Amino acid sequence: MVRPLTAGAIAALKTSLQTRLEMPEEEKRMVNRPPEQFDPDYVATLRKILDIAVEQIAQENRTPATKAKMAQTIVRRAADGVTDASDLVSSAVRVGETRAA
Repeated sequence: MVRPLTAGAIAALKTSLQTRLEMPEEEKRMVNRPPEQFDPDYVATLRKILDIAVEQIAQENRTPATKAKMAQTIVRRAADGVTDASDLVSSAVRVGETRAA
């Protein structure tokens, strides 16, 4: 079950994403960009997205392996050009609903 984002989580993501939107277009372009080329601020934003997603899965699924699987999903989707935080959270939560081995 995907729970809605809290007001605080949404505010934090908006701040991070607003900073990103204010960057010159050539600096924020992400489509088909290898993850190793993400700038530190964007990596920090993706980390916040992961933290929010982890809070939305069952406590018993919050293992290091499940978190790693969720992080991989977020990074892959971001590398493919997905920039909507809610979409990234939802994708990670779907993956995290099943505990990784």
